[in-house]
Amino acid sequence: MKIALLIGQFFDSNDTFIVTGWTQSLILTLQQSESIELAVMGLTNASSIVTQEENIRFYKIKYRMSPNPLVRIYQKFTCKMQDEVLINDYIEAIQDFNPDIVQIFGTENFLCTIIPYLECKVVVHLQGLLNPYVHAYFPPGISANLFYRKSFHWFSFLRGMGERQQFKMFQAMAKRELTYFNTIRFVMGRTEWDKTIAESLAQDVTYFHLAEVLRSDFYTATQWQPHQRKIMQFISVLSPATYKGFDLILKTADLLKSRKIQFQWIICGSSSKDCVVKTIEKIMKKKYIANNISLVGKKTSKELVSLLLDSDIFIHPSYIENSPNSVCEAQIVGLPVVATNVGGISSLVNNDETGILVPPNDPYYLSGVITSLLSNPSKMQYLGMNARSVAKSRHDREGVLENIERIYQQIRQAK
Repeated sequence: MKIALLIGQFFDSNDTFIVTGWTQSLILTLQQSESIELAVMGLTNASSIVTQEENIRFYKIKYRMSPNPLVRIYQKFTCKMQDEVLINDYIEAIQDFNPDIVQIFGTENFLCTIIPYLECKVVVHLQGLLNPYVHAYFPPGISANLFYRKSFHWFSFLRGMGERQQFKMFQAMAKRELTYFNTIRFVMGRTEWDKTIAESLAQDVTYFHLAEVLRSDFYTATQWQPHQRKIMQFISVLSPATYKGFDLILKTADLLKSRKIQFQWIICGSSSKDCVVKTIEKIMKKKYIANNISLVGKKTSKELVSLLLDSDIFIHPSYIENSPNSVCEAQIVGLPVVATNVGGISSLVNNDETGILVPPNDPYYLSGVITSLLSNPSKMQYLGMNARSVAKSRHDREGVLENIERIYQQIRQAK
């Protein structure tokens, strides 16, 4: 059976697996299948090239854009999504490989535009879903106009990269996503939330549940154990997006300090230079560093495993989320998780069994839960052990491979 995976991520001209996270992990898992002939199609800044590495064929498609920077800026101001010019290149690659099934990663990018042009079966692997995200894009209590004013920078504005323009582009992509669901027949997802959303947006969609494959280092990590120390360590893993709850972290840290809790809060994935971080500081008139919060940027999987094992609680404060890998990665090492009950997170966290769910935008409750956990190490260990057991089963690589092979067969046989 021939499967073509379409990804919107970039290859590096010298490194096949520049694609990261669960996309890379799934590719590596599919590579172990004896019944699948696999092609991966993605973008490169170098010249287009087709390579064969072991049992995978890689189509690296040159990313094309206007050479004129003024044209590119105009396209951003007018929300013209220039990446759609690549569709013909993807079609040529698909025709060359002639797959039984095309699997498209995500509805956020331009790739679903290709569906009407294909004769083979197509399944869309859901990631985030933009339309629900639009409604939770700005933190509660912070208006769009206030965020625009506090984040304004002339250089970003003139490049078409200001926060106002980025939100307009996000809305345009969400509008495009709605048109995709008119053509989508099969989807893969992993939470009750994305299943419900997909079935509400597409009339006759068939939904398949498929758990994620995590990065290899998390499968071999030792199990987390409680720490005996005076200064506790919390950890969050967040990309620098407006809806990730950076304001909730700052509010909660301020409350914990007022209760004389000794702690250090590490945020991986973002830095103090990111626009959303600086803007939240301006709006709230508080500094992260003054509230024991360190933004340490992106970390490798090995570095992240080490930080998780050295922490006491994993905290996920987002206002909208489907299935954050970071929560799953914390669970599989056995670190107790506290997460906001939004989107698909309740499919990952069984409250009081494999973690604790808290309301979004409630720093008082969140700080109270943290304080309560710190005084109850046995509950922390109970939550961590339960989560690790469930996560190891949910993300079992052999189980995921068997399931996706079964899904492919069902799609292939569908009329």
